[in-house]
Amino acid sequence: MRALRSFLPRTLERRIVTLIVLLALFVTAVGTSVSVLVTRTVMHDSMDRQLRTAVSHPQASVQELASELPGGSLALWQTGDDVDIAAVGEDRTVTAADRDELGRLVQGPPGLHSVTFPDRDEMRVLVAVTPERRVLVATSDETTERDLAKLGLFEGVVWLLAGLLAAGVGALGTRRLTQPLREIAATTSDMAATPVGSVTDAVRRRVPEGESSVEEVDAVARSVNNLLEQVEEALRRRDEGEATRRAFLADVSHELRTPIAVVRSHAELSGSIVDDYYASMSHVWPARLEPGEKLTPAEADELFAAITALAPEGNQLRPSLERIEREGRRMGRLVDDLLVLARVEDERQLDDAEVDVTFIALEALSDATLLAPEHRWAFHAGDEPAVVVGDEASVRRVVTNLVANARRHTPAGTDVGVTVDVRDGGAVVRVEDNGPGLPEAVAASPGKRFGNRDRTSATSSGLGLAITTALMESVGGRLTFDSSPDGLTVEAWFPNERPRSDQRAPERHADENRRDADEH
Repeated sequence: MRALRSFLPRTLERRIVTLIVLLALFVTAVGTSVSVLVTRTVMHDSMDRQLRTAVSHPQASVQELASELPGGSLALWQTGDDVDIAAVGEDRTVTAADRDELGRLVQGPPGLHSVTFPDRDEMRVLVAVTPERRVLVATSDETTERDLAKLGLFEGVVWLLAGLLAAGVGALGTRRLTQPLREIAATTSDMAATPVGSVTDAVRRRVPEGESSVEEVDAVARSVNNLLEQVEEALRRRDEGEATRRAFLADVSHELRTPIAVVRSHAELSGSIVDDYYASMSHVWPARLEPGEKLTPAEADELFAAITALAPEGNQLRPSLERIEREGRRMGRLVDDLLVLARVEDERQLDDAEVDVTFIALEALSDATLLAPEHRWAFHAGDEPAVVVGDEASVRRVVTNLVANARRHTPAGTDVGVTVDVRDGGAVVRVEDNGPGLPEAVAASPGKRFGNRDRTSATSSGLGLAITTALMESVGGRLTFDSSPDGLTVEAWFPNERPRSDQRAPERHADENRRDADEH
């Protein structure tokens, strides 16, 4: 098989043309052979009918019988021991060998035979027996064979010309049909030769579709274009991911820069206070005191009074230490929230269980009431049970974050209402308050990371809404904001089943596109 492949053309077009030519030659050979065989059979049948007709007619002599036969024929009558032979044609000589062969044949069984005479070509012989005599007639096949040879040559030429014409038409048709394939190969080769830095521009090219009348070629073109679209989409997501990571790192650096600077400055301030204290002590410590020597009570009282006078007051170090502690906690919360956000966006494995959204909302509201009793809290639930199938931890985190945001970012005495209802085959949690609403910069993109920097405090990392948005995407839900100076309403809709990861991916990338556009 490998040896055969080495002789085959390398291109599809040449292989098809070669196959058409070989097929045309095969058809020519078969057609010519069949035609000659059929013609031979027809001519032999005609010759046999002529012999039978001549024998069936009543004749007075063997010469009269011979006159009904074509040229080159022989006729023989045998009546008893008398044998009469007649020849037809220009050469009417009957040799002794012909006579011996005719005598042998006439005594043989009646019927048709093909016999080769010693001094003649192959002849068609008919032996018939009548009550009066035995009759033998023989006619030459030479003329028939010459005619068949001419006919075979003529038909072979005709078949060959027809085959070559078919091969030419097939070659032109094949070239036309394979033109889209050559264009596909040229396009993919150009893209393969594109430098790495220009791959994004290269995959935007497309091969022509619908230009071929062959469905398989169009299918290949569509498949290549679909592959290029997927590669382009993958590269776009890669670029978007890199841009998002760069922006994310920049945001994290910005958020950590301030608390780190505060910790450093207060640490330096505390260190300078301690350094000043020990420097002052070196002046009051008795230089004349030798090792092992004891102070007198009067000297000890004097030294204690001096040290006490130089010691820093407690209110000098405590504010710096407390500020360092607060900033450390803030950085810890920021890192924890970053880890949560990373796990959510990493499409971690979520559970599929029945989740009672009403119970979770009641728990979140109960915790908020204890932490902010000065707010006026209200709760309302619909008549239908708000139970969905999803990840309980994600649902709980979303509801808790929404209620906690209403508690943290509204002044004391604010009215906060939590409503749980059933809508569109899922559960809805609505948290509304009559506080100041979201700042204008945050309201434009509530789910943007660190978008609410102006609301960030020591108890907030600035990632609460980003985490909530990411969690809603992971469970396939929707999060809507309605902010105004008169208050804020946040509505979270949870589906009754968790979508597959490939269904969440387009929404997530679209949301990242919106975030990037907002940043720029």
